[in-house]
Amino acid sequence: MPYRPEANRSELTLAEAFADPLILMRMRADGQDPEKLRRAWAPLIAELRAAAAVADSAERLSAATRDPPWRGLVEDCVRSAWSATAGAAASSGKEGRR
Repeated sequence: MPYRPEANRSELTLAEAFADPLILMRMRADGQDPEKLRRAWAPLIAELRAAAAVADSAERLSAATRDPPWRGLVEDCVRSAWSATAGAAASSGKEGRR
């Protein structure tokens, strides 16, 4: 059986709802026009998609500019190595010569 990601969701998308024969039959029985409803909701859907895209872009930018979690550890290691090298140079009298 092929993997179907939609099978693992607990929510129904509007596209899926408007394509479902049972839902369409019920809407027609209730006197609702699916196309009219879809047109009425289109501006709201577009606005929500645009807001989601902006939020996604902001999160990606934030993640890209955030320091990686291992950066502090690397900096500590470099400082320790530098201190050990500087200390060894000072004890051998080489500090200050270039």
